[in-house]
Amino acid sequence: MTLTARFTALQKLQPAAALRSQIPKVNAIVFAVTCLLSCPIVFAQMGQYAVYSDKWLDDSDPANVKLRGCGVTQDYANYYGHTYWVVTTFSSPNGRNTSVTSSQSSSYARAESYLLVDFNDLGTYNVQSSHWLCCPYMGGNPYTGAGCYPSASSAAGLFISLKKSSWLVIGEGPATCLLEATCTGTCVTIGDHHTANKAPGTSCSGNGLYFQLYELYADGQCWPSTRWGSSRMFEGECD
Repeated sequence: MTLTARFTALQKLQPAAALRSQIPKVNAIVFAVTCLLSCPIVFAQMGQYAVYSDKWLDDSDPANVKLRGCGVTQDYANYYGHTYWVVTTFSSPNGRNTSVTSSQSSSYARAESYLLVDFNDLGTYNVQSSHWLCCPYMGGNPYTGAGCYPSASSAAGLFISLKKSSWLVIGEGPATCLLEATCTGTCVTIGDHHTANKAPGTSCSGNGLYFQLYELYADGQCWPSTRWGSSRMFEGECD
């Protein structure tokens, strides 16, 4: 019987906290400055405000791993009484997408969306945000949208792929299998140990003493909490 399970790393487990970018300090008098993480500071005749998009992987629920994206407009001074909102669209390589519109705010508007991870939908996930503004001195009406306009846009991309690892069953408990890595790859070193939760009434070595596992690799980070795979008769691969 093939075992399918999610695995928790005993070694080399990287923090599950979502990776988020921060807005860098920018000191320049220009109309738009774009930072390395797609976080422009917008300057206008009636003040300045920051806009950016961000993305991260959320494995807080290993059974439903999510890729999240957001768009943000910040203006904590807002001397001119602007009203802001953000429209953010998150799309996958295979065309899945979701769009969210934030609530209106005079200081901080944020629209956040997500897509569930699909192991058949790998590649670059794109976040596109349109940052809307209503200025009362230009006839903008936030209640009707008349006179309001998209003052800026921002974007971010999150690349995901799968990494393989091979394991040998070296122990078994009532509900778990103890595994040892048989090769070295991007996300594992030979000799590492991991535990797998097994289904009741099954054997870790029912289909063989080896496991071929896969895990998400997102923006240069391994995510052991997303590991899945099955037992087999022969040694697998690491990449």
